[in-house]
Amino acid sequence: MRLGLILLIGMFVLISPIAIQPILAVPPASQALSFSLVDLNGKPVALSQFSNKVIVLAFWATWCPPCVTEVPRLNRLQADYASRGLQVIGISLDDSSDTVKQFQSRHLMRYQVLMGTSSAQAAVGGIRAIPTLVILDRQHHLQHKLQGLQSEERLHALLEPLVRAKTKG
Repeated sequence: MRLGLILLIGMFVLISPIAIQPILAVPPASQALSFSLVDLNGKPVALSQFSNKVIVLAFWATWCPPCVTEVPRLNRLQADYASRGLQVIGISLDDSSDTVKQFQSRHLMRYQVLMGTSSAQAAVGGIRAIPTLVILDRQHHLQHKLQGLQSEERLHALLEPLVRAKTKG
């Protein structure tokens, strides 16, 4: 009984939209992240295509309730910061791009969506829970890794210094 209650409370904390998780420790990145994934039509998309942009990689899945909650927040981030050099990229951990296409259409995702791979997960130090946000600077060095839902205020606080940083050139 007691173990069941503990497990139930633990599950609530993991899936609760009000559960805000801490920033994970990020080792200093000596190299820029570089990998390619495919979009929902099977077309390859390389991280290098987003040259000189701050990138928010959002690891998610269609079956994850907190991930669904996160979509409008990511849409707002994309809208608020696109003109300042930010790109949100959703990386789906689903098996089927058809499922993701239907989800994208239903939830009006207004940012790039790609199909995830184990190598992309490994490139960011692994994904232990979803949603997980990975924030890269303009040189694509990993700056922040966050598990669980994050408040918009917290995201703005983390992104502001990165988008303000001078661009290369």
